[in-house]
Amino acid sequence: MAHWGIAYASGPNYNFPWRLMDPQTKAGFLAAAYDATEAAMALVGKVTPVERAMIEALPARYPRREPIEDQSVWDDAFADAMREVWRDHRGDLEVVAIFAEAIMNRTPWQMWDLKTGGVAAGAGTDEARHVLEEALNAFPAAWDHPGILHLYVHLMEMSPFPEKALKAGDRLRELVPDAGHLIHMPTHIDILCGHYHDV
Repeated sequence: MAHWGIAYASGPNYNFPWRLMDPQTKAGFLAAAYDATEAAMALVGKVTPVERAMIEALPARYPRREPIEDQSVWDDAFADAMREVWRDHRGDLEVVAIFAEAIMNRTPWQMWDLKTGGVAAGAGTDEARHVLEEALNAFPAAWDHPGILHLYVHLMEMSPFPEKALKAGDRLRELVPDAGHLIHMPTHIDILCGHYHDV
């Protein structure tokens, strides 16, 4: 799973999608991610079933070592692969977080139509919301999962109802005191809800 972690962390995220990477950065990240994916796949027989499923989803995210012109197709493929992992392991909070992020990475910062307040065209907003809210409602441990809380704040901050993420933000504020970005995340919601005293 260490190889999986290197591969996953070497790829895009909600704040730094493929399209924002310069060619040199993209090539370096992709080479590291692809090589780590290959290493993880070579050891796939030595892990748990859920770990195997997560490893076997990686080639959809990194199908080759060299960049292509439009890597958004890889984001779509990885979201599809993680959907299958989630269907089989929806009680695993790591799977919940990785799947929700995979959905959101398809259209980063474009989950909502800011003019209408509805879901943005082509975004998987409703699916990501369902996945995250199902975990938060069904599994008390989800309220101790920084990834799930972080993603929920990002998902709801541009929605017509950011107040739905107040509780997640409040919990995140205390959960990982050494992670500045996570401590800062609740302010995204506090400002929108007029909770200036909490910022």
